[in-house]
Amino acid sequence: MVNPAAMSLLKTSLGFYGPVPEGVEELLAGKLAQADTAARRAGLELNAADPADLQFLVAVAEWLYRKRDAGSGLSRMIREELNDRKVAKCTTGGAP
Repeated sequence: MVNPAAMSLLKTSLGFYGPVPEGVEELLAGKLAQADTAARRAGLELNAADPADLQFLVAVAEWLYRKRDAGSGLSRMIREELNDRKVAKCTTGGAP
């Protein structure tokens, strides 16, 4: 099940302010799921009720959507946020 808030943020971030073209909603849902899986693989548990976690999930999903055109690596902001989250998890007793 896709988080409606995450989907709405992702659509807005990508410039979809009205109805999305056919098939795009499913593609975006897949990118959100892929971003969540990537976060879990990195040892992070994202809380859908936490705005910061939700924004991080959307940023990664947006990058996944856009990278198909650009072919670029993770943005500096996403890499730094990911590293900060990993360090915070390690320093609070967990391990990534």
